[in-house]
Amino acid sequence: MNNENQLVNAEFQQVCTIIDVHTARALARVNEEHLITCWEIGSYISQRIQNGKWGDKIVRDLADYIKQQRPTYRGYGRSNLYNMVRFYETYSSNQFVQSVNGQLGEFVQSANGQLPEVLKLTTWICYFIIVFCVVMLG
Repeated sequence: MNNENQLVNAEFQQVCTIIDVHTARALARVNEEHLITCWEIGSYISQRIQNGKWGDKIVRDLADYIKQQRPTYRGYGRSNLYNMVRFYETYSSNQFVQSVNGQLGEFVQSANGQLPEVLKLTTWICYFIIVFCVVMLG
């Protein structure tokens, strides 16, 4: 009976492993899409700020608009929108792209430009910390 229990437990563990593998893949895909979303929003806002079409009040109004139109969405307040701009500007610079290109040689094409493959290796908060350090340390 003990051998049967061990066999059943091993088989059950195999099912749990299948669940774990696919859950991890799903979370990685969601993380990748979230990063691309943040990068593209940063691109969109950055271009309008650089063209002089938008200023701080418009970005604040955008945050309010998103909150009103999509009340269940989190993470799109004024400060996070500016973090997305910094994220885009940091990871779209020619210097960064060339340094990553030399190491990886692969990029993912998005609607507004290229998001380096390396950016899919961690979470959004890690990118925020990286961008913060880049901005603070120059």
